[in-house]
Amino acid sequence: MLRFKPNRSVQSHLKYFGKSIAELDTIELENIRHRLTQLQSETPVVSICMIAWNEERNIVAALSSLSQQRSRYPMEIIVVDNNSTDRTAESIRALGAHYVSESNQGYAWARQRGIVEAKGRYVLSADADTVYPERWVETLVKALDKPNVACVYSLHAFFTHDGRYPLSLMLYQWLKYVGIWIKDFKRPHLNCGGAGMGFKKDLATQAGGYDVNVVRGSDGTLAFELGKLGGVNMVSSTEGQIWTSMRRTELDGSLWNAFWKRFALQMRYFLHYFSPQKER
Repeated sequence: MLRFKPNRSVQSHLKYFGKSIAELDTIELENIRHRLTQLQSETPVVSICMIAWNEERNIVAALSSLSQQRSRYPMEIIVVDNNSTDRTAESIRALGAHYVSESNQGYAWARQRGIVEAKGRYVLSADADTVYPERWVETLVKALDKPNVACVYSLHAFFTHDGRYPLSLMLYQWLKYVGIWIKDFKRPHLNCGGAGMGFKKDLATQAGGYDVNVVRGSDGTLAFELGKLGGVNMVSSTEGQIWTSMRRTELDGSLWNAFWKRFALQMRYFLHYFSPQKER
C-alpha cells in the first residue's frame, strides 16, 4: 500500500529541513555524526553516493535519515560536493559522511565521480533534498541482488514543509504514480532518477557510466544502457519509498499548473510508452 504521508520515523528527519548545522544543538549534531561514522565500512558492499550543490539547509535531514539505515549490508556514505558556495562542504564533513569534491559542474559529472569513488559492489544514488526510510538500503539491495537485474529504482512521494497533505497533493501523487506504472511496462529507465536509484557497479562501468555530455536525464540515460545488460526493476515496497522536496514542482506555481505541464508532456509521448525504446 502506497503511503503519501511520512511515518513518524521519516518525520523525525524532516524537522531538520531548512536548518544548517549551525542551528543544531551539540547533542543533535553529535548523534547524527556518531550514527554516520558507525555505518562507514572500510569494506562496504553498498556505496550510497549523494550529490550536493548549495544544499547547506537540506543536507542535514538527508544525512540524518541515512544515518539510521538498518541493513545487513556493510555500507559507505559518500557525498560529492559539486562546487557549492555555501557551507555544504563544512556540513558534509561535520556530519561524518565521506566528502568528495568534483570541480566539473553538472549532475552527470558529480554522479560519475561517485561511481569512481565507490568501493561497494552496489551503488545507490541519493539526493540531498530527500529523506530515506530506515530500510531503504536493505530493500533496494535485496531487489538488486538477483540474477539478471542491473538496475532498480524507488517510488517517491513529496513532503511538505508545513506537514499538511491536502487532497489536491494526494491526487497529484496518484496521477504521477499512474504515469510511472505505465512507463514501467516497456520503458522503466524513464522512471529512474538520482534520488532513488540503485545499480551494480561493474555493470555501470561496463555501460560506460554517466554520460557527462547529457545535461538533463543522465540518470535515465545510464539506466537505458544498463537495461541492455539486465533488468531495470521498480521497487514498489513502501520500505523502499522515499520522500523528496517539492521545490522543482513549486517552480511551476500551483499544483494545478504543475499537473497540466506534466500531463501535456506525458500525452505528447503517451503512445511511445507502450513500445520498447530502441535508441537514446
